[in-house]
Amino acid sequence: MKKRVFYWGLYDFANSITTASLVMYFSQWVIIENGFHDSWYGITFSLATLFVLLTGPFFGAWSDNIGKRKLFINWFTLIIALSSLTLGLVAPSSLPKFPKIIVSLIMFFIIQSSYQLSLIFFNSLLDKISTKQNRGKISGIGEFFGMLGFLAGVVILLPIANSTISFLSGTTGRSQVFFPAAILFIIMSLPFIILFKEKTSKIVKSRQKINIKDVYTVFWSGLKRLVKKDKNVLRFLISFYFVSDALLTAQLFFAIYLAEVWKLADTAKTFLLLFLFIGILPGSIISGLLCHKYSVKKFLMWITGYTTVLFFSLVLFNGNLFYLHLLVLLIGFGWGSYYTVARTFFVNISPKNKLGEYFGFFSVFQKMASIVGPLIWSFALFLFSKSDVFKYKVAMFLLGIMMFIGLILLRKVKETVPAKISVQH
Repeated sequence: MKKRVFYWGLYDFANSITTASLVMYFSQWVIIENGFHDSWYGITFSLATLFVLLTGPFFGAWSDNIGKRKLFINWFTLIIALSSLTLGLVAPSSLPKFPKIIVSLIMFFIIQSSYQLSLIFFNSLLDKISTKQNRGKISGIGEFFGMLGFLAGVVILLPIANSTISFLSGTTGRSQVFFPAAILFIIMSLPFIILFKEKTSKIVKSRQKINIKDVYTVFWSGLKRLVKKDKNVLRFLISFYFVSDALLTAQLFFAIYLAEVWKLADTAKTFLLLFLFIGILPGSIISGLLCHKYSVKKFLMWITGYTTVLFFSLVLFNGNLFYLHLLVLLIGFGWGSYYTVARTFFVNISPKNKLGEYFGFFSVFQKMASIVGPLIWSFALFLFSKSDVFKYKVAMFLLGIMMFIGLILLRKVKETVPAKISVQH
């Protein structure tokens, strides 16, 4: 069990290196270095998320049909690896700027959609590598590995982004980080791909022929059942949608916000990220342990409220860099805690024989936020385009509003464990 948890967490570590290269450096390379508007980056991310929204339920139901999760992770890992290597070769090349950015954005679309789809199956593996007694702890370990991978990616790639090290011929700087990031992702994901052994679900007695129409029929019937008969899970998912909207969008534009509002260089941003993850890492572990001592719902409400207040504080904050580091540290603790506790809470209130399908719903609501959040951010920038700093503060304030709405909705969710839900044809 311990080895399987380690391999599971290490895969999240690998994925997060790729995410770090995109969030920290790709966004700045497209927007700051090449002069493209934030919306090019944000809308491409939204389109990738829309693709996941349309296809994720199909893959989740298909996974339940054959009783396998890792198989799908293997497929998407291959796609991520190939697309990341392509991006790494195109970005520093001598291609003209416009076609280079377009090709890079296409690779970004493929990487993001494949990464988000892989999370459906990665998250649903939590049920297979944990018990109810240690699920919060294991969820925290996974979050710990993911955040550690993000931080490691930013730190390792910093000398390349600063042009201290160059791997490929062509332009230096941020365009050089994507190829080594792809190599690191491939190396760090191999232990999971090769050594992690998945036990076939006992619920699935035999492999059946997959019919796309039938799979979508099962999904839509499951969605109707969720709306009509499992309103408790539906309430949680709507709440999760609003909170995740804020967190994912803030992560997506984190580097841009620091560059435009605080005028920080990459090295200073890296130190702020260090403080963010100094908070995230213990937040992930400590919150996972506390899940077993207190009501998961009450703890989740406290974490959500705490993080919401800090988001508003970030918008209003005008102090010096020392206090900014402290504020980011506190936000990190809430950030890491939220996803650990939310994932544990969702597993606890979902029917165990439909976890793959329900994590498909989980992904749908999370990805809906990933569509709307960047669009709201881009709209705020367009609306207040004449103000260089104020427009970013308005965008961040709107994210705080989204978190507050999620907190209000969470109050009505009941902390119940459902019986197994049967499928009626």
